[in-house]
Amino acid sequence: LADQNSFNILYGGKEVYYHSGYYLNFSDAHNLMSYRHTRAHNTILIDGIGQPFSTKGYGMIMRAGSGNNISYCLGDASNAYNGISDDELWINAFEKAGISQTPEYRRQMLMLHPNIILIYDELEASSSVEWEWLLHSKSKFNIEGSTFS
Repeated sequence: LADQNSFNILYGGKEVYYHSGYYLNFSDAHNLMSYRHTRAHNTILIDGIGQPFSTKGYGMIMRAGSGNNISYCLGDASNAYNGISDDELWINAFEKAGISQTPEYRRQMLMLHPNIILIYDELEASSSVEWEWLLHSKSKFNIEGSTFS
């Protein structure tokens, strides 16, 4: 899956923030463009583009630790947005669109037990890009009185 640095949150055994989509078939349209695609996960799109379907686009856990009152994790998905794909179709599409991605993306997650979670994303790019922070839930949520830019 193209979901490096994504997360799922379950509380009391129930899915609060969880990836979307469902698996029916290895290569049906929903599986390729929703279930496996970055946009179906709680992660980041850069200029509307997700991570490639390739083992060359990977992330890694840099640090992690847990105790009685606090848990922490630092994931680095900088290499997951490198535009690399083994499929000639995607390579040609990137070249044709003139897209060259060189962002850095680290996600820090801190949990203060039992129920406070802080997510801090470090986002950098060598040129101007649009970052989209994706969050999926089965429950409808609303942010009132807030604007984001």
